[in-house]
Amino acid sequence: MKLIHEPHEERVIQERADLEVKIEKLSYFIYDDFLEPSHRKYSERFSKVHPEERIRMQKQLEAMTQYRDILAARIDAFPMPAGLMRAEPTSGTVELDNIGADKANW
Repeated sequence: MKLIHEPHEERVIQERADLEVKIEKLSYFIYDDFLEPSHRKYSERFSKVHPEERIRMQKQLEAMTQYRDILAARIDAFPMPAGLMRAEPTSGTVELDNIGADKANW
């Protein structure tokens, strides 16, 4: 059963999906793997980038991840059609008053 969303909700859902692809590509460029952050090592490609640009790219990845989490929280808050129950959120927890803290459980 496909749920029907309002047009603005569909745009948010699509924006999150598009952002997820961009996050995956940038993350792979930087780390060359999908390990937990504590086990990651920089990719050979990323290591060749100027150090100041590496910092900007890491900040970009962090900002994109936070933005994705906010979009996911918005999606989780969309109203459900009558008679349907909402599944557990898939986005993890996002504290909107503390955006700097990474709370995602992806």
